[in-house]
Amino acid sequence: MRRPSRLKPISESLQCELTNKSRANAPGWLPDDQELSRVLWYVLGGARGGETRAKILVQLAERPCNMNQLSNKLGVDYRTITHHIGILLKNSLVVSEGEGYGVAYFLSPRLQLNIQDFYRICAELGFSNSSGGKPS
Repeated sequence: MRRPSRLKPISESLQCELTNKSRANAPGWLPDDQELSRVLWYVLGGARGGETRAKILVQLAERPCNMNQLSNKLGVDYRTITHHIGILLKNSLVVSEGEGYGVAYFLSPRLQLNIQDFYRICAELGFSNSSGGKPS
């Protein structure tokens, strides 16, 4: 049986400060994660298929899925999903867990931390069927 911790909970402001300091010291991360913004602009706006990739990311933000589930939910061919997931993996926007056909895809922790930037960029790109800046 685990003993209850005697440590006091960290205040919310201190938690935010610790998170920001650890992000600032992480290799490859720029202040306010400008690098991630550049990657999002490239993957979503600088190449064909950006809106499809945005829809995949929105779906994964709601719930992790495998490629077959994404294909069915978005009404997109399985091979197309495979192509776009490959691009999202290569650009570290999603991570995978599992093996074979059961591989589930999740948003990367980095994208989860900066999800508001993703939605802002989608809104600026004017992706259709958006609600509150979120592609659907």
